[in-house]
Parts: sequence; C-alpha cells; structure tokens
Amino acid sequence: MNEENKVSNILFYIGVFEIVLGLFLGFLNGTVRTGYSTEFVWSVFLTWFAIGFASGMLFIGFAEVIKILHNIRLSINKNYCTELVESVENEEKLESEEIERIKRIDIESQIDWELDSYDRDKIEDHYKKQNVSAVIRTPVEYACIVTFKGTKDYKIVDTGGFGVHELKDKDKINEIKEWYNKFLD
Repeated sequence: MNEENKVSNILFYIGVFEIVLGLFLGFLNGTVRTGYSTEFVWSVFLTWFAIGFASGMLFIGFAEVIKILHNIRLSINKNYCTELVESVENEEKLESEEIERIKRIDIESQIDWELDSYDRDKIEDHYKKQNVSAVIRTPVEYACIVTFKGTKDYKIVDTGGFGVHELKDKDKINEIKEWYNKFLD
C-alpha cells in the first residue's frame, strides 16, 4: 500500500514553486531600466518575494497538515487491525481453554438425570446478555452449572419448576462447587 498522500505532495510542490516564482518575479520587477542604465529597486523585489514566500509557505503548511492527518489515519488503522487480531486470538484461546476444561469433566458417569432442550433454552434465554458458553449438568437433580464465554465465572442454577433461578440451598451449592472444582484442578 502506498503510504504517501498525493495531495500533500502536490501542495508542497506548489508551495515551493510559488516561493521560487516570487523570487524570480522579485528580480524581474525589481530591475528597472531607465534609459541606458538599470537600477535594482529593493522595495519592489522584497514585496514580490514576500508575497511569493508567504503564499508558498501557506501551501507548504497545508501540505504538512494533510501529511500529519494522513499519518494519524494510518496509525489508527494499524492499531485497530492489531487490536482486532489480538482480541480474536485471545477469544479463541479462551474458548479453547473453556472447551478443554469441560472435556476434562466426566459428567455422564456421575449424573442420572437428563436436561431436556426446553430447560436448556430457558437457561440460555435467562442469560442471553451474558453469552452462555456451556450448560453442565450436576449430580444434584435439576441443578446446572452455566459458564460464560470470555470468563471463568459460572452460575449454579435450578431448572426445576417453571423458570430458571439461581440455587439458594447452601449445602447443595457447596456440594456442586466441590464436585465442579475437583475436575478443574
């Protein structure tokens, strides 16, 4: 990708051209012929040169501003792309760690109840803003562990009854936490 800005280059060269043109016109108009002799009038020269220099420097200044803005835009785009790639890589890393962690849990051998799709949908609807990663059945009937993408936090919920709510029974919560943490270590 061409990282130079064409407009800033054109404005820069126009500015240089105006300075040179002011110098040339200053010499041309500052040289006055009177009869057979020529005189150099400094006031005319300095006027033309000052006008050419001022307008040329304005163009060069605008060119510099455009160049700086262009560099800022390129820098922002590079930083955004770098951050986007890093965030995708981090998310993939977290997801793979989460999948690996869930694979280590041998759930089927310890659980004798089924979580039907209706209950799973209730859980996902209840936590839809938190981006559910997995719903894990536990040895306690109708109790599930809900994990979330991008975090190691989890909720212990009860699906028995008409809705989903967090489990309140401290003994069951401690039993489930012990069971779950045993497989995470």
